[in-house]
Amino acid sequence: MTYADSALQILRDRGFRQTKPRRMVLETLDVAEVPLSPYEIADRIKEGGNKGDVVSVYRILQALEDNNLVHRVLANGKYRKCHLAPEDECKRHQTQHCHHNLVCRACGKVEEFHCPGMDLVEQLLAAQSSFQIERHALEFNGLCPTCKVA
Repeated sequence: MTYADSALQILRDRGFRQTKPRRMVLETLDVAEVPLSPYEIADRIKEGGNKGDVVSVYRILQALEDNNLVHRVLANGKYRKCHLAPEDECKRHQTQHCHHNLVCRACGKVEEFHCPGMDLVEQLLAAQSSFQIERHALEFNGLCPTCKVA
């Protein structure tokens, strides 16, 4: 099953309708080798001979991000698909959904990583500050293995 098919099934299970624009955004992200901006997604949809409305892409991305099916790269504001691992690894159904980025400053490659134990740090910080934490984001910037040796 492709990422797009899996994401659409998750959305269906959560009461969302399967729409052509939503499928096109998911399929575009599925084949993208790098994170894409909403404008890049709309352009790729147009290149495929379909209507690529950037306002709709923004709206779809927001719904996908709210459902932990895409993740925004803080360094550049672009979006990447979530690696939909089994529920026990991904925890995409929980508020502690914890996917973070390693961003190469040379080539722009983004790798996703999980932070076991980050929920404990979040709980401790919330207890110490009395702040109700709803989300967090963590991103490391540097050089990927390929660019590091180049």
